[in-house]
Amino acid sequence: MVSLSNGRITHEGCRRAGSIPEIVQNAEKYCADLTARTPGQGEKVFSGVAYIRVRDAKVSFEDSLTGGIHFTPLDTDPAHADVTFDRWIGATREDRERFNLWFTGILKGLHHPGQLNLLPAAEDARTRLQRISDLMSFVLGRKNRRR
Repeated sequence: MVSLSNGRITHEGCRRAGSIPEIVQNAEKYCADLTARTPGQGEKVFSGVAYIRVRDAKVSFEDSLTGGIHFTPLDTDPAHADVTFDRWIGATREDRERFNLWFTGILKGLHHPGQLNLLPAAEDARTRLQRISDLMSFVLGRKNRRR
């Protein structure tokens, strides 16, 4: 999930996505670039964000599939993550409609402008040992860069 913590937007694993103004700037640039790459398909306009907490994605749908989140940063989107599912649902229209209703029920959305300040606080999913290890790596990395 992408969420707000101390004015910065972060992935739950504490990866940085930026401040709200940076998110807006990046999203507007993405929309402008996509509009330029797809002539004749209308102007793409940033109108909000969709998000889900990692713990909320790790739920089962009708005991047939389980969701997950995989952090997959992109050069153009450093906070990008994929929502994935194991197994398959039925192939009927009714199966897909039930899944879509369930999935849209666990996703959250905020409109832009006006609601991005409502992004929830980030949760650090790392263990205490992992946080200490990451901190040590950061500190040691900074010392090595000074030399």
